[in-house]
Amino acid sequence: RGLRSILEKILLDSMYEVPDALPGEIEAVLLDGDSVGPEADGGTRLLRGDGALKLYLEEHEQKKAAMDPEAEMETAAL
Repeated sequence: RGLRSILEKILLDSMYEVPDALPGEIEAVLLDGDSVGPEADGGTRLLRGDGALKLYLEEHEQKKAAMDPEAEMETAAL
């Protein structure tokens, strides 16, 4: 029950906004460490528009690679 109430609190705005959105308007609901960590901003982020999820993932990978150059070399080796 505790986990359910935590998730409901985090997803509250999304639960009302997503069903009212036009088809294709919202590509993804993002729930990450920024949503649930000790310095949480209070909820999920809605990624809007075609390609929004792909763009977010590319930006996230670039930030991660900038913070850890060895991770980029490991990814390139795969």
